[in-house]
Amino acid sequence: MLEELEEAAEKTGIKLTYEKMTGLCSGKGGLCRVKGELRLIMDRRTTPQERLDHLLDALCNMDLEDIYLSPSTREALERCRQEGA
Repeated sequence: MLEELEEAAEKTGIKLTYEKMTGLCSGKGGLCRVKGELRLIMDRRTTPQERLDHLLDALCNMDLEDIYLSPSTREALERCRQEGA
C-alpha cells in the first residue's frame, strides 16, 4: 500500500522528499507548498507505518478517481476522510 500511495502522490503532482529533519525542522514531516508546488516532506527515519499515515493524510481529500488504486487502499483513504470529517 505504501508504494501504491507514493505513486498516487506523484501522479497528483505531489513531490515526495525524505529528509533528515533536525533542529528547527525536527518532526515527522507533512504536506506543504513550496514555490507553488505541493510537497510531502517526511523524515528519513520515519517508520513505514508513519509514512503510510502521512500519505493517507495528504491524499485522502484529493481527487484520485482517475488513478487506479486497489480496493484496500481506497478503503483506507475513505476511513481517513471519515476520521477527518
